[in-house]
Amino acid sequence: MILHFIGMTKSFLEISEANSGTVRNLELDLLRLIYSINYYKANRVDSEKVFGFILVHNKEIADRIIFWTKKYNFSDENCFKILLFDNLPSDIIESIRAEKNHNKTFVNSKSDFGKEITERELCKHIDEFINKLSVNYKRFEILEKTEFEININWDYYKAIDVNEK
Repeated sequence: MILHFIGMTKSFLEISEANSGTVRNLELDLLRLIYSINYYKANRVDSEKVFGFILVHNKEIADRIIFWTKKYNFSDENCFKILLFDNLPSDIIESIRAEKNHNKTFVNSKSDFGKEITERELCKHIDEFINKLSVNYKRFEILEKTEFEININWDYYKAIDVNEK
């Protein structure tokens, strides 16, 4: 069986400071995750499984995601996790906030620092989940050269070939 792990990060700090386009993109990213999980569940029942993750900064944003999962009748808690930043130092949060404030004033700005921090945190959380999951399998091999059938630019992707105990 192949296990796919896909993840997205959202780097805005508060939903109230996010513009409507950002909130719409959050909902769209959630729908991409839900679609991917459901697609594999329906079409690859015995051979492949998808675990989807979305990393956000606070409970308010997580609660919005939970609202949308109910709106779209998605309730597979085994395959979908909302992750929150744990113990992110206040100086890092302030640096991300400063970067975002700076980006509001410039048209062609990037959020490289925030993106780097959020993607590193996403990797840490998913890798911890994978390590806990690995004890359930007698063979657990990370596949180096794989592609996810659904072509989306994920912030995290890993495929693992497993044999059940």
